[in-house]
Amino acid sequence: MAKSILDKDENAADALQETILKAYQSIHALREPKFFKTWIFRILINQCNTILAGCFAYRSLLTGSPCRFPFTVKNTF
Repeated sequence: MAKSILDKDENAADALQETILKAYQSIHALREPKFFKTWIFRILINQCNTILAGCFAYRSLLTGSPCRFPFTVKNTF
C-alpha cells in the first residue's frame, strides 16, 4: 500500500519501518485485537501522509510556491 501512495521505494520503506515502530510502541492502545489489520493500515496511511506533507513542504520551500496537498488517498482495500 505504501508504494501505491508514495513515489519512491525509499519513502515507502521508511513509512513501513515507522509504522512497525509506532505499532509496537502503542500496541497496548489497541482495544479490539480483531481490528489489528485495520489499525495498522491506518497507521501506515497516516505515516505516508506525513511523508508526503514533508515532501510537499520541502518542494514548496525550494520553489517558493505555496505548499499545498494535492493528494487524495485511493481506497486500495
